[in-house]
Amino acid sequence: MNKQGRLYTERLFSAVMEAGFDLHAMPLVMLGGGACIVNRHISPKDGLCRVIPLLDDRVNVIGFERALGRVQGAVSEG
Repeated sequence: MNKQGRLYTERLFSAVMEAGFDLHAMPLVMLGGGACIVNRHISPKDGLCRVIPLLDDRVNVIGFERALGRVQGAVSEG
């Protein structure tokens, strides 16, 4: 399990960096359920700038609810 978790983390970091993001120069914000897995497999050898884990697995839902509330408010006002 630990080996697979570390491999998943490495593949994820690789994909993010291939997309043009420099995780050594900018903070990494992780959120939701997947953040719990990745957070366990980050080590100082990764050389990340700063890691900000938001480990509450409801954080995505809360954000979408807030966004929907604003969109619905804008539609009813318009």
